[in-house]
Amino acid sequence: MKWHVNTQQVPVEAPFSKGLLVYFFLCLGVVFTLISMPFVIIGGTIGRYYRPLFLFGRWTMKVSAWMLMGLQPWHFTKYRLRPLSSDRPVLYVSNHRSHLDVFFYLTHFTTLRVIAKSALLKVPFLGAFMWLSRQIFTGNSIESFEEALAEAKRGLLAGDQVLIFPELTRCEAGFLGTQRFQLSPFHLAREVDAIVAPLCIWGTDQAWPKGMLGIRFGANVELHSLEPMDSREFTSAKSLALEAQTRINQKLLEIQK
Repeated sequence: MKWHVNTQQVPVEAPFSKGLLVYFFLCLGVVFTLISMPFVIIGGTIGRYYRPLFLFGRWTMKVSAWMLMGLQPWHFTKYRLRPLSSDRPVLYVSNHRSHLDVFFYLTHFTTLRVIAKSALLKVPFLGAFMWLSRQIFTGNSIESFEEALAEAKRGLLAGDQVLIFPELTRCEAGFLGTQRFQLSPFHLAREVDAIVAPLCIWGTDQAWPKGMLGIRFGANVELHSLEPMDSREFTSAKSLALEAQTRINQKLLEIQK
């Protein structure tokens, strides 16, 4: 079984607008600052010691994410995400196409913590919000990523659901498949006996691709929950990673037909 599917790239449609990107960030600032920020602050501080407050803050974040994305004229073809309920740790893994991926996922998962690049801390409104909501940050070094995985492990054992992008970076605009999956997240899954839930996202790079300082509205976006996997049933992290990537690749091929 190959690690990758079609590595061709398709042209990303134009035009992209810096004005629409400004509009997106204005919505982000208004929604999160005026609505969810107070609750996220309370949940991220007192909630460290009283989990119901933490969960309430995260629920507020989820509602705010819904409002933010609802204010954008995206065009969805399919939007089928199913949060898992389990007494065991749940690790979500997804392909990664755009900065928008995180926003779409936050609209569905209340206790989700995302491993994200620390560069996002510099983004207006978004950086403060992600820090207060206790997202997990990593730099470009191996040591930084290992620290992020250690924090993810603590979160999984505490009952949080964690999302990792095993590609570790967004794909190039119009990329048809997936890049190589790193094995570290799957070693983590086996360490904590987690349920691994693959997610597949398509089309966000048509709205806000890597390297583009602008947004195009009207992109077709698809999000899918795929069949979860029990990490106990796999003999190695590599076999677990290969199966997760294969399921995502198969869904991508299905979407592209």
